[in-house]
Amino acid sequence: MLLLANAFPILTLQIGSESISCSIFGAANTLYQQGMWYLSVIIIVTTILTPALQLLILMYLLLPIARGKRPQFIILPMKVFNTLHPWSMIEVFMLGILISLSKLMGMARIEPDIALWSIAILMLLLTATLSTFNPKKIWQLLSPPPNND
Repeated sequence: MLLLANAFPILTLQIGSESISCSIFGAANTLYQQGMWYLSVIIIVTTILTPALQLLILMYLLLPIARGKRPQFIILPMKVFNTLHPWSMIEVFMLGILISLSKLMGMARIEPDIALWSIAILMLLLTATLSTFNPKKIWQLLSPPPNND
């Protein structure tokens, strides 16, 4: 879903005979070109990089565990994951899109594209995953069994 959300346009805006499609990167690039580089960086970090890093860390930790193995490094990925958690803003981004869509509905014809649906699904999947991810359980699975000697 993250790849689809970043590879395709979010929506197509049609005013009269003109049509404009916009992706997340396209929106960030437009903001950068208009001198709002800080907002562009925030969008890229909170909607692309942070969720991608979170998913990579989860895969790094959980795939070996599912195979009955121990990931080679644990402490740094767990610290990075905990640091990234507050910076994942997919939900805020989606809310911003929906508010913008409701404001633009009267002025133009808006067609949601595949990335909008991908972002919505990604938001639901990430929320469900992060709400069920229990770092304490990971530590318990990875710690050696107690020595009963």
